[in-house]
Amino acid sequence: GRAAWITPLLLLLLAACPHSEAADFVVTTGKPSQSVSEGSSVDLGCLFQSTNPVLKWTFRDREDSITLVVFEGELTAVYKNRAELTGGSSGRTLRLKNVTRSDTGEYTCDVVDKPSLQAGEAKMQLIVKVKPSTPIMIVPQSVTTGSPAELKCVEKDASPPPQFKWYKDKTLMPVDPKSLQMFANLTYT
Repeated sequence: GRAAWITPLLLLLLAACPHSEAADFVVTTGKPSQSVSEGSSVDLGCLFQSTNPVLKWTFRDREDSITLVVFEGELTAVYKNRAELTGGSSGRTLRLKNVTRSDTGEYTCDVVDKPSLQAGEAKMQLIVKVKPSTPIMIVPQSVTTGSPAELKCVEKDASPPPQFKWYKDKTLMPVDPKSLQMFANLTYT
């Protein structure tokens, strides 16, 4: 009777109704890239929604070496005295204090939402700016006329690395020596 047609009808209604799946767990950052001066502090933000997050931060330096900064929500020994972690269920902020040029690199915030076991990550680039020191000129003591001479200007402290401009007799040397008559007979890179 009546029960025979209710069950198929109920199944049809359930199949026709859109069912909601768990929303994707999203981890983002407000600032994916930051530049700060050496000696200053910087805040790296990791934004998410979770009542019970498990948090891990890693740092990848310019040589691709990876260091653990935060593990299971706690600062590692290397960072204990020079960083702090603040925030709540909507995210965490990692504050690095007195940054140095060796802090330049990529920071990754990995978060697992314990209730749902969903995970996400946000990556941030940090550039610690360092003023250049006086460059060192490397010039050969003597050169035979018509032979190539290699002149170098070296500066190893600055971050990001400086760009040098070369001058001859107070005239800026163009990228293409053929573009100015006075440099037409020169070749350089």
